[in-house]
Amino acid sequence: MRHFEDDGYSAKTFNRPQFNRLLDYIKKNKGIVKKLLIVKYDRFSRNTEASFAMITKLFKLGIEVEAIEQKLDNSVPENLIMKALYLAIPEVENLRRSLNTTAGMRRAKREGRYVSTAPYGFKNSRDVHNRPIIIHSPMADVIKKAFELFASGTWQIELLRKKFYGEGLKISKSNFYTLLRNPIYCGKIRLKAFKDEEEEILQGIHEPILSEELFYDVQNVLDGKKKSKYKYSLINGVYPMRGHLVCPRCGKTLTGSSGKGNGGKYYYHHCTKGCKERHKTDIPHEAFEKWLGEISLKPEIASLYMAVMDDVLVCFNNSESVSLGN
Repeated sequence: MRHFEDDGYSAKTFNRPQFNRLLDYIKKNKGIVKKLLIVKYDRFSRNTEASFAMITKLFKLGIEVEAIEQKLDNSVPENLIMKALYLAIPEVENLRRSLNTTAGMRRAKREGRYVSTAPYGFKNSRDVHNRPIIIHSPMADVIKKAFELFASGTWQIELLRKKFYGEGLKISKSNFYTLLRNPIYCGKIRLKAFKDEEEEILQGIHEPILSEELFYDVQNVLDGKKKSKYKYSLINGVYPMRGHLVCPRCGKTLTGSSGKGNGGKYYYHHCTKGCKERHKTDIPHEAFEKWLGEISLKPEIASLYMAVMDDVLVCFNNSESVSLGN
């Protein structure tokens, strides 16, 4: 006789280490194993459909499943009804327990109590009556600052996430977006729709991290109801270096313009009025492309440059607009 026991694993599924070992043992000893003894059917499985499927599979291998504490004579057809009850009762218990848990959590939320794992910026705790509650964590101030910056309309959501990722808010793109949408931060609790009940936003008993006004300012930015203060100026495709070249004669910044000739239209970088310095645009463009092609950065240097760029962007967070390009 061989003994197999899955201690600490749920019987909701047959994908359990020791049960898999049992199946391997049966396959390797096909024709030798005749009976599988279990304590009770609820330890065999708590899924009625899966239970019958497994019993049928074992039966085809010539193995009879017998519960020691719920012994049935399989030669009596009517006992199949009792076996079905023994197999169904554990699943019914699981479903009832799940419904009770769901009802309890929804009841707690209606009382303003958040009983799940605390979101970013909060931590789980207990009140004076030993009932679950959430309180501010050390990241609460970081969360508030993230809302304030995004509400200003001067930050792209991904740049803002990366900024605070470096400050300890280790969060993914999707979770950061969800964070900005979560009313928990202004003292509310979202009760999701369930069966015929619609979704509700309820008043929580926890201390909010930010004001409702700030929260809804952020929602307006996300919904496009509040115009972003970002202003993008597109780089001119014909004169991408205009404003970045210096006149070798007078030291002024070169501009760009076009002219027509026998061969068609020509483009030039030239100095301002009073200076005759002029060059075809392709000359500095080709020289610049060649120079760029000779640049090779080590990964650690590239990372340093990115960090510097992040610092530069931070400097703009209080300005009315951020201009990218010229």
